[in-house]
Amino acid sequence: MTTQMTPDPYLKAEELLLKDHSLAREGEPINILFKITAVALLSNFAQTPFVIEHHSETTGQILPMRFQSLESFIQNLLFPSVNSGSPAIECDRHVFMKTLELSPAEYQAFKEGIPALSEYEAKKLERRFKRVHRANQEYFAGDKYFYWNDQRVSFEDQATRLQVIAAAIWSKFDQNPGAREILLATGNRPLAHDTGHFEDPTHSILSQHEFTAILEAIRKDLSKN
Repeated sequence: MTTQMTPDPYLKAEELLLKDHSLAREGEPINILFKITAVALLSNFAQTPFVIEHHSETTGQILPMRFQSLESFIQNLLFPSVNSGSPAIECDRHVFMKTLELSPAEYQAFKEGIPALSEYEAKKLERRFKRVHRANQEYFAGDKYFYWNDQRVSFEDQATRLQVIAAAIWSKFDQNPGAREILLATGNRPLAHDTGHFEDPTHSILSQHEFTAILEAIRKDLSKN
């Protein structure tokens, strides 16, 4: 069972940051890591459930989707939608099913279960995504895609990619007051996401720099209210 690290509810956000000596040096970047308790709620791994609307391009329906964490949202983007009505997405889905050895019913259950996964279980799905792309390099021709609102979008479409992810991150902070208070308590300090290993931004759906840039932009907007 995963133990969720959450800040002491009896401490104010500012006190939480000052309590952790690694965060108390004014002007230095604050490293957003799940293992640093004071800022754990800012991490993608934090259990901060949120609801975001999914717009079906095929049916015109707008359906609310609930995600357990940002990590489950991000990993959900990596796997093709079911019944999207898009020929390109349907082709991708069959490639995923064949590589992962899943029947149509099994794949649908798998896809529908992603939003409720714990942060660590969701993160494990990244290996499956990479496995599909390694096994089908000729089919994908070196490109990677994510799937949202019944659309197939290349990772290289940075504007759309960041718009989708930023909307989810905004929903997280809008619907989780505790996380919002911690973010605002970081003031004007620069934010970092240094995990200790190199991450190639060209192979990631969300680079470390993009993640912290979105956090800082949301913090700026929230501070105006």
